[in-house]
Amino acid sequence: FFWPGKMIMVSKGGVETDLYEAYAASVASSNAGSKLASTSEIQAWCLNTALANLQLQRRKIRLAAVTGNVAELKRAGMNLASVTDNQRRSLLHIAALNGQLEVVKLLLSLDRSLIGREDVNQMCAIDYAVERDNDAIADVLFEHGCGLTSDKLRDPLVAAVSDGDVTRFKRLFRYARDGRAAVASAADKDGRSLVHICLAARAALVKAVGAEVAADNEEVAKFDVMLQELFSCGADWEAQMDFYGNNVITEAQRSGSAAVAKQVQDKFKSPTLRAIKRCYSFHMSDVSGPSLSTPAPGPDATPGPS
Repeated sequence: FFWPGKMIMVSKGGVETDLYEAYAASVASSNAGSKLASTSEIQAWCLNTALANLQLQRRKIRLAAVTGNVAELKRAGMNLASVTDNQRRSLLHIAALNGQLEVVKLLLSLDRSLIGREDVNQMCAIDYAVERDNDAIADVLFEHGCGLTSDKLRDPLVAAVSDGDVTRFKRLFRYARDGRAAVASAADKDGRSLVHICLAARAALVKAVGAEVAADNEEVAKFDVMLQELFSCGADWEAQMDFYGNNVITEAQRSGSAAVAKQVQDKFKSPTLRAIKRCYSFHMSDVSGPSLSTPAPGPDATPGPS
């Protein structure tokens, strides 16, 4: 074991903690009543031995968070917020991963700063709770101000819509900090919005099962329900064109359902100028010519040379 000199931890409130002193205090408290209980004996320990005991104590605390041993955590005798594993996951991460609701409540009552802490994978506790479908823990974290951010929701939303997983989509939307913004901005690597992705997946499924049986197919019906969910959750109606010039109206016409095609066409009479600009600028940024962002001359504009 190696102690790399003085190490100070500063909390969000500006309180400084000397980690070496904190560790020494925790060792002293955990060994109270033993043959090494006196201050002089503890100070005389080899540093390696002290750190070995501290690592053992931290492992016991992490195990308590895994198993839901709240009593062990309460008598730990050290700052629980400082305990992490080799992935920089806090005890709150560990409790959320293992479905330990009471541990989550205890940790939040001790230190709310754990809510937004990220591990090496940039995951917060609520990310793991939602990923594991643990709604009880996700509800508690959400009530304390934690929520899924739009940048982390993009790929899960795309996957849920691609699979027609309405339950998963609803859960992601429910725990989002701003669900409507996340749904509106989500797109895949080809620039397709969630509506576009849903329609494309439906069209592919209809082609696979055959148009004659698609009307009674349960898998196809899932995408019809998903489309209605997207309509109600504020999908981005202006991002109708992907990076290849395809739009949701064209995709709807291939969906195999006249009702779906009409519904989409009623919402999108034509691609909007903003969508055309986005597609044009992506493909044509290196091509000379007039820019779509250049306004047309007004009635009072001075005519140029003929």
